[in-house]
Amino acid sequence: MEKSSSRMIEITVISGEDLRVNRRQLVKKNAFVIVQTGSSRTTKMDKDGGSYPIWNEKLVMELPMHARFINVEVQCKALSGGNKLIGTARIPVSDFSGGYLPENYLSFLSYRLRDRNGERNGIINLSVKVIGPENKSRVASCPRPRTEVPVDNKVSGGIVVGIPVPYTILHRVQPPPTPFSSSNILPLQNRENLRKTSHASNTLQEAKDGLKRRKGTICGSMDDDIHQSEM
Repeated sequence: MEKSSSRMIEITVISGEDLRVNRRQLVKKNAFVIVQTGSSRTTKMDKDGGSYPIWNEKLVMELPMHARFINVEVQCKALSGGNKLIGTARIPVSDFSGGYLPENYLSFLSYRLRDRNGERNGIINLSVKVIGPENKSRVASCPRPRTEVPVDNKVSGGIVVGIPVPYTILHRVQPPPTPFSSSNILPLQNRENLRKTSHASNTLQEAKDGLKRRKGTICGSMDDDIHQSEM
């Protein structure tokens, strides 16, 4: 049986975050996404979301078996009538396919977008699923692509490798407070010193109290002797 040269994937372009025309100006409206897997598909424009657009648009596309990346490009309609590039990410195929992932597994992914200069410009949220069985031996044989961002601005076509965004950065969920903290527990040596200091303070106080009692006794005896001599 001849092996297929491609497979079908289902990409849902969910939303974008903090999209900017430049450092000082946020995207106001008409943002859209272009997805390239060998072929190209474009989402509808978001007219109301501004710099936080929501598309929730599902695209079923053909992905070549040899493909290692999916290109995702966010643009917006400029007032002049042209299109303005907001940011681009390259999504490694290994992030949602192959390895130990089961068939038809739905992966939710978030990536940093980079502009033509390689600078950060927002986040793209999407989900990807490989439809039907895939040739896992072919996928597993492909080495995992590198996912670091180039340190200089010499990026071909302004495209940089997508960097997954941790869930805690997006949602900033704070962990519940713990009843005990190791920072509040004194080391054993410090506790021993504190115990000795407390014991010494108690001993000194007892000595002072005893001295006061003896002083009171002596003063009382002297008063009795003086009283008897006057009689």
